[in-house]
Amino acid sequence: MANKCTVSKCLASKEPFAIDALAPTEWLQWIFIPRMQQLVDARLPLPETFEISPYFEEALQEQACRDDILKLTRAIDVLYRIIH
Repeated sequence: MANKCTVSKCLASKEPFAIDALAPTEWLQWIFIPRMQQLVDARLPLPETFEISPYFEEALQEQACRDDILKLTRAIDVLYRIIH
């Protein structure tokens, strides 16, 4: 994890994208995807607006995984705009 911390403490971060506790890809895996799945499964409303790609464009500038992650986040952003 980005900063050494316990799992529960990292997942409880109040900072946007848990930037104080998790790497960007960890946030995507451990917070964003499970949270969206919970909302869908419970048929709860999704957030009014969001766009995650700009964060990943900046956060992953030096990462080999950048292009693959951006394909995913851009697809999520487009899909979200279509359904809203």
